[in-house]
Amino acid sequence: MVELTPGSGVYLYQHDIDYVQRVRDPSAQGTAAYGKRIAKLLMNIFFTKKDFPDCKLSPNAKGHLVLDETVTSAIINFSAQKSCATKGAIRQAMASKLSSARTKSKKIVQHS
Repeated sequence: MVELTPGSGVYLYQHDIDYVQRVRDPSAQGTAAYGKRIAKLLMNIFFTKKDFPDCKLSPNAKGHLVLDETVTSAIINFSAQKSCATKGAIRQAMASKLSSARTKSKKIVQHS
């Protein structure tokens, strides 16, 4: 197991790190989009997709569960180190992933 960022206490397997960093086009590596992609893939590794509709990143999220802040911070820091994306942009991409999951779950409930 490898620590995602030094001192974070968040660990995963090396093959998972290799997976999230894999790109088809080497010129895309290090771009802001690359950093956001890494963050969203890491979310899939550390969290269960079925929990996404009920979760938010902010501890001020009323009526929602909050994803583990230690893990989300490690994801943000790792993604920022591997790309030119700002931590704010990465956090926004992660929040967007959760919001999208909420929207999709509402559509499924409405069609049932």
